[in-house]
Amino acid sequence: MRRVARAILGAVLVWLSVGDVPPTVAATGYPVEARYSAAGPFPGVVNTVLRDGDRSYTAWFSSPSRNHPAPRPLIVWGNGNAATPDDYSGLLRHLASWGFIVVAPNNDAVGDGTAMRAALTYALVQNRLLSSPLYNMIDPSFIAAIGHSRGSVGAIHVAQSSAEITTTVLLNLPIPARVRPTEKFEPADIKRPTLLLGSENDEISTPQGLRAYFDAIPAPAALAVRAGAEHSSVQGDGGGFLGYVVAWLQYRLLDDLAGRSVFAGPAPELATNAGWQHQALRGLA
Repeated sequence: MRRVARAILGAVLVWLSVGDVPPTVAATGYPVEARYSAAGPFPGVVNTVLRDGDRSYTAWFSSPSRNHPAPRPLIVWGNGNAATPDDYSGLLRHLASWGFIVVAPNNDAVGDGTAMRAALTYALVQNRLLSSPLYNMIDPSFIAAIGHSRGSVGAIHVAQSSAEITTTVLLNLPIPARVRPTEKFEPADIKRPTLLLGSENDEISTPQGLRAYFDAIPAPAALAVRAGAEHSSVQGDGGGFLGYVVAWLQYRLLDDLAGRSVFAGPAPELATNAGWQHQALRGLA
């Protein structure tokens, strides 16, 4: 039943997204990346701060409408060190335009997973409260943990301790020497299907370090490094990371065939995309 529901929601999202193919599709030669780099089919994205005692969270979501399927997948987000959710507004707003609910702790100390775990718990409680803007909007069966830099370490920890999370996206995951002693993790303990995305010019999260992580992760995984990008390129407007983050989430959470074609099948789009380097794929069907 879960797979059927996921397939139905994915089909609705893809059907709504196809429309007129953007001109960039023909120009780039990478049509799925182009499709999911464009704004999604759900306008009216809002963000709001939700308070829980001395904690607060920022949520991004598109306004409910007749054409917007609900409930929807949840994304728990983790910021990089000394960053705020607003620093990633391009990416987080983009995810919401594709129908995902994003909840992020307003906290840069997320590396041990505690703040992200609290955000997950809070979001699921809000999903059941009639007075909440998130009431009945989240499908608790479809949840991903995503983070940048220190937040990607937090995403690993929250996924390891929260059975609700089914996949992770790790953006610029720091090399072991850059991970704080209290936030260390073992790649061999990463059990969820994982997307690792990095930047060519990055001393905090090197391409070689990401490849070592990829090789040590036992779960199905994909790896790619954005050509010309730097450690903070994902901030602001998303710096070229938007398309394949959405494609992965569509694939892993919604059984979307277009997203799947990036990472699996006889000719995965990611494998030959000239905008990316160090591509590697394993165990993805």
